[in-house]
Amino acid sequence: MLTIDYSLLGIKDGERVLDVGCGTGRHSWEACRQSRCLVYALD
Repeated sequence: MLTIDYSLLGIKDGERVLDVGCGTGRHSWEACRQSRCLVYALD
């Protein structure tokens, strides 16, 4: 399993993120949890 350091992405609170090819969305959920961003996910 990959380890992702979300702080390297530089996502700020309130920003919008597009996750293309998200699968089950586990990375999208974690990005939202850590930065309170709005994620649009498309698989």
